[in-house]
Amino acid sequence: MFKPILLSLLLVGILAGGVYAVQATGPEDPVNYPELRNFSLPDTNGALQNIKQWRNKVLVINFWATWCEPCRKEVPLFMDLQKTYRDQGLQFIGIAIDETNAVREFTDRQQINYPSLVAGMAGMSLSASLGNLVGVVPFTVVVNREGRIVHTQPGMFHIRQFRALVLPLLQSGNRKTSENPSNVQEMLPI
Repeated sequence: MFKPILLSLLLVGILAGGVYAVQATGPEDPVNYPELRNFSLPDTNGALQNIKQWRNKVLVINFWATWCEPCRKEVPLFMDLQKTYRDQGLQFIGIAIDETNAVREFTDRQQINYPSLVAGMAGMSLSASLGNLVGVVPFTVVVNREGRIVHTQPGMFHIRQFRALVLPLLQSGNRKTSENPSNVQEMLPI
């Protein structure tokens, strides 16, 4: 009776340690940031979308699924941030590890204001190629305006990570906000 419980606790501990290890790695020298590779995926209407169409923007690429509770919890924050910062060059992109109909129904019901691409289970291979070493959803990738991956986040992406990682990228490409960085903080929806 105790062996299954101990085995379960051990497995949870190993997974938590892996997530912590991935999150704890600090930023590298920007010269060493890997470049985001080119890929195309269909949107919820079946139209193929190429990631290069959002070049010169700060990208927050979120791998998610309709059946994933933490993924669904992130959506309202992402929608607020997309609305607030789109004019400063921010672009959220959802990549669903799910079926098209489920994604379309969810995005329509939630009125998601950023592109939702559908990768199905093949999206797990794509997320692994972008740094998802743990193989979890949600998984978020932050890409700077130069097309380089500057951060990967297994698990939920919180407002504190947005403030620390994404706001500086937006400020560096926006003269108005870089002259007065405090006005960016005031615009945060949360």
